[in-house]
Amino acid sequence: MKHKRFLILYRNKNLNKEQKKNLNELMKQNKILYEAYLLKEQVLSIFDRKQKNIALERLSSWEKNVRKAKIKEFQKLLKTLEHYWHGIENYFTHHVTNSASEGYNNKINIIKRRAYGFKDIEYFKLKILQSCS
Repeated sequence: MKHKRFLILYRNKNLNKEQKKNLNELMKQNKILYEAYLLKEQVLSIFDRKQKNIALERLSSWEKNVRKAKIKEFQKLLKTLEHYWHGIENYFTHHVTNSASEGYNNKINIIKRRAYGFKDIEYFKLKILQSCS
């Protein structure tokens, strides 16, 4: 299993022949890992889709596959999926994520950590504008 983690994390289409061979050998050794890998590949291919209705149908069938597989690590993911279903639908409608705002929030938090103890709020605002311009 040493140095095999990235074979599992990479998408199958991004692996070279040698890596695919090593991955196949690894999958033959562990049935649950193989099922989890197939479910991962299936869900990632759904997010490559552009048509909303097709993507949501495939996502629903993926959810049924996960429930059928009964892999406990995926059960928490299913709850998260249900909780954010509206946002997922919006992604397939508009193809926009909140990644830019998350990045800005991260930058602001880093500035906040570095400026711990300073009381000048105007300087803090200036640093945010300078960093996120």
